[in-house]
Amino acid sequence: MAVPAYGTDLVDIDLAAATTAWAESTDAAWDDCGSPVADADYPWIQGATGMAISQTCTKATIASLMVNAGAPLTIPTDGAVLIWQAMASPMAMDSLANGGMRVMAGSSLANFYWWASGGYNASPYPMGLWQNAALNPSVTAGRTTVGSPSGAWQYFGSAVRLLVAIGKGDPHAVDAVRYGRCEARFSAGSLADGYCTFAGYAATDNAQATRWGLIYPIRGGYLWKGLMTIGYNSTAADFRDSDVNVSVDNTVNVTAGFNAIEIRVAGTKVYWTRVNFQALGTVSPGTLTMVDAADVQLNTCKFGGMGAFSFLSTAVLTSTTFVGCGVITAAGCHMTYCSFLVPSVAADASAVVWNVATDPNGYLDYSTFTKGANAHHAITFGASAPTTIGLSNITTSGFHADNGQNDSTIYVARTDATITINLTSCSGNFSYKKAGSNTVIVNSSITVTFDEFEAGTEIRVYKDSDGSEAQGVESAPAVTWAASLQASTAYTVVAIKEGKLPIRLEGKSWTGSQTVSLNQQVDRNFTYG
Repeated sequence: MAVPAYGTDLVDIDLAAATTAWAESTDAAWDDCGSPVADADYPWIQGATGMAISQTCTKATIASLMVNAGAPLTIPTDGAVLIWQAMASPMAMDSLANGGMRVMAGSSLANFYWWASGGYNASPYPMGLWQNAALNPSVTAGRTTVGSPSGAWQYFGSAVRLLVAIGKGDPHAVDAVRYGRCEARFSAGSLADGYCTFAGYAATDNAQATRWGLIYPIRGGYLWKGLMTIGYNSTAADFRDSDVNVSVDNTVNVTAGFNAIEIRVAGTKVYWTRVNFQALGTVSPGTLTMVDAADVQLNTCKFGGMGAFSFLSTAVLTSTTFVGCGVITAAGCHMTYCSFLVPSVAADASAVVWNVATDPNGYLDYSTFTKGANAHHAITFGASAPTTIGLSNITTSGFHADNGQNDSTIYVARTDATITINLTSCSGNFSYKKAGSNTVIVNSSITVTFDEFEAGTEIRVYKDSDGSEAQGVESAPAVTWAASLQASTAYTVVAIKEGKLPIRLEGKSWTGSQTVSLNQQVDRNFTYG
């Protein structure tokens, strides 16, 4: 590998270094403020020229700045146009709900659509200045029509709805306008040359000459939007980072798939420790997909309010928490000591989907599931799941105690065989709903450890209901012996050893794993032959 490489697919529409392609809207309600000015005095944000396009705002009307791309552009399906826009007098503009700040796209200066992108009451305002707004013109939600746009996306811009006139200066401004899938590309990296990191990408993104607006530093972490591609164009990435907070930008004027992480190339390594993602919005809260079987290790990470996750068998998640997230497809990966809390999945869906032939025993151990607002399941075992399933030390809360409910704990999709689910040291409800008429058997197992006996003791555990032997050992090799038994089931325990009094414990049942002392005593009447 080589030094980390950070790139993007963004294409420049205009870098706001000259007024050549800029104009006000010619619509009667949008053209009453100042003409575009190439302003070297404005606090510009991007480029080597020290220039932004600004305008006066001397009337309580709509101030607009639009750029002509030169020809209609094709915006990628989940892509966007990125527009740097600013309002230096934020309290003079209207609220977000009333379209205080707007972005536009259309076929001419008089025929376009607009979407609300900010206001005096929406971050970064009222205290901030520049914001990087993302717009996919195909999004109809929140869209308002001006004139008769044809759907040919050639003109793009920024506008401000003014509540009062501003007598001095050029408070409304724009800087670089770009478009594409809005892809942040990570590749290469090594121990010798340095690993890919969030800070490394942000340093490239936030350089004066670039300012892409994809991953850039904010107080306490980084603000991210678009497609984060880890491993690009057949070049693996070695991405290792820790103790990082990433906020998923509240991009309201884009498609649901706009914010996404894709892990590509089999040789890619993603080692994250205490990396926390938090979605700031719900339109595109962010997804994570392992496209290729990379080496992914997430330790003590946290994902809040995000969408769906899809992991492959090469992923190892330890002590990682998902709060308010979408469906997590496990595909045979290790997810131990993980928490799946109040997921946002739909009714009758599941927090985790396990649809591979691998027994999840040892893969989901010590995990915690709590129910979200909808009536959903904790785990779906798909049609490819094994017929014998083991779950160990799993805790559930909030799920329905009865079988056949939309919020029963487990959903069994397989219909062609009897499914046996063996629970060991689990707590909470483990009800189930099934897709077919086949039999589902849930055995709730606990571990009962016996101690205070002499090595070589024969121990037998019999089920009281039918007298069958549940567990037994001819000659216990140590002074403790563990039996896997069903919870809340009556057993008789017998322990025999030469020179010791026989022990018989009848009608014993346990609801959870525990240790039972046999208190073996010497038989004073016994005589060795």
